[in-house]
Amino acid sequence: MRLERHRFRAIVGVACLTVLLGLSQAAQACPSCQRALGDGSQGNLAAGIYYSILFMMSMPFAIVGIFGGCAYRAVKHEQRRVAEANAKQQDRAPSSLDSGESD
Repeated sequence: MRLERHRFRAIVGVACLTVLLGLSQAAQACPSCQRALGDGSQGNLAAGIYYSILFMMSMPFAIVGIFGGCAYRAVKHEQRRVAEANAKQQDRAPSSLDSGESD
C-alpha cells in the first residue's frame, strides 16, 4: 500500500515537472515586454518593469518586518517595565523589614 502511494506521488511529481518545463517557453515574458525588448523602441521599459516587480514582491516582507519589529519592541518594553516594578517592590520590602527589626 505504501509503495503504491509513493509510486503515485512520484508519477504525479514527474508529470507536474514536465508540464512546468513545457510551459516555460510560453511564459518567458508578457507580449508587451517581448515587443519592447524585440524592437528596442521602448527604451528602459524592461528595467522599469523589473524594478516594479521587485518593489511589489518586497512590500509584504517589509510590512511583516515592520509589524514584527514593533511587536518585539512592545514586548521588550513591557518586560523591562515589569522587571523595574519588581525591582522597586523588592527594594521596598527589605526596608520595611529593617524598620521593624530596629524597634
